[in-house]
Amino acid sequence: MAIKWIRNAFLDPVDALRIYREVVLLRGLRESRTEGNGVREGCERHLVGLLNILAPPPSPSAFEELFLVLEYKETNLAHLLHSPQALTPAHVKVFLFQILQALAALQARHVVHRDIKVRRLLLASFLSPSLSAS
Repeated sequence: MAIKWIRNAFLDPVDALRIYREVVLLRGLRESRTEGNGVREGCERHLVGLLNILAPPPSPSAFEELFLVLEYKETNLAHLLHSPQALTPAHVKVFLFQILQALAALQARHVVHRDIKVRRLLLASFLSPSLSAS
C-alpha cells in the first residue's frame, strides 16, 4: 500500500473541494469493485484503488492533513520509458488495451479524467498499468 499525504488540505477552498471530489470518486470506485456494476469484468482492476482514509485527529482545529491509503504500484510508465528496458509492440498493445479498459470503467461512471499523463500510468512489477487520479 501507498500513503498519499495531503498537506494543508483545507487551506484553500478550491483545493479542498478538489480533494473532496477525489476522495468521493475513489470511494465510489472501491465500492463498485465489490458490487456487480455492469462494467465489463476486470476493467476496474486498472484503476488505483482507495484502501482506507486514516482517521483525523480528535480536535477539528488540528485537522490540516489528510492521509489516503492507496494500492501500491512500483513505478510509472514515464519511468519505464526512460529506462533501458525495451518495450515490444506486444507490450504497447497490452498497455493501450488496459489503459482503454481503465478509461471505459471511468466512463461507465460518468467520470472524465482531465489530466492523463505517462507519470500517472502506474505499473506493478508485472507491468500491468493502473490509472491514478493524481
